Amino acid sequence: MQVKIIASGRQFETYGNESLLDAGVRAGLSLGYGCNNGNCGECKANLIQGQVKKWQHHDYHLADNEILLCSYQACSDLVIETTEAHSVDDIPWQRIQTKVAKLDYIAHYLILYLRTPRSKALRFLAGQDVNLIFLGGGLQGQAIASCPCNGKQLQFHLDLNQNLPFKKLRRSEPVVVEGPMGHFVWEDDYRQSVILLAYKTGFARLKSIIEHLIALDYEQSVSLYWLAESKHDFYLNNYCRMWEDALDNFQFAKINSTDAELLNQIETILQQHHHLNMARLYLVIPKPLKTGCLELLSQYQITPEQIYLETI
Repeated sequence: MQVKIIASGRQFETYGNESLLDAGVRAGLSLGYGCNNGNCGECKANLIQGQVKKWQHHDYHLADNEILLCSYQACSDLVIETTEAHSVDDIPWQRIQTKVAKLDYIAHYLILYLRTPRSKALRFLAGQDVNLIFLGGGLQGQAIASCPCNGKQLQFHLDLNQNLPFKKLRRSEPVVVEGPMGHFVWEDDYRQSVILLAYKTGFARLKSIIEHLIALDYEQSVSLYWLAESKHDFYLNNYCRMWEDALDNFQFAKINSTDAELLNQIETILQQHHHLNMARLYLVIPKPLKTGCLELLSQYQITPEQIYLETI
């Protein structure tokens, strides 16, 4: 069935075995919700047209023509009125106790998977970060590497050569997540070409954005450049190759580069693209190179409005 939201005009598909909330979030929409079990009422919507059925019991009191997206399923095509997050200001600050679900060690990198409680997914926008609080300390501003379409399964990329606040994590160990934060986010209304460029673990932010674009069934041209010093730094290279093989309008290149060579490599990339005045650029680079990178981009008449830049 098709579900249309009247305020934004966005549409998504839903199937009989899932709630309206799960279907909308899976499709990449930033719908408002809280507990996901029918108690808080934050996913309340007005049913304008169509038929629904109750999917799970809820204690929240509803007026006529109101439904909870987490507790109802579609029986026909629907038109609804509900809230959506359109900017970082629309996402509430959250503090969630998660558990370590999986640990993947690749070279000197750790892919950390955290699982939230069933009733409490993390709401965030693609590209944002959070604070992670472990038993032995914390990490500030850690980029979320997973898609907002699954806020119950969170992924993070950690460089084990850095000074991390733990010696060895174990499955089911508690980790508190605080956030989200940051304005390095995808804006869903953009339809022109996109250049994504990251150095080493800066790839984590871009992975979140790419998976969000896939959920949205994107149409724009996307070019991903991953720069690092050695072959071991391209720790998820197979992921990128899989995207390139499976997706239309998507190209990927990995480029060996040291910090000293990075600005020259970025200039070479820019020279390969025409109509840069129509492109949007997302860059994650070492902090000492920020000023030089912005100066380089301005030489190519790329305006500040086109640039999303974060440092590692």
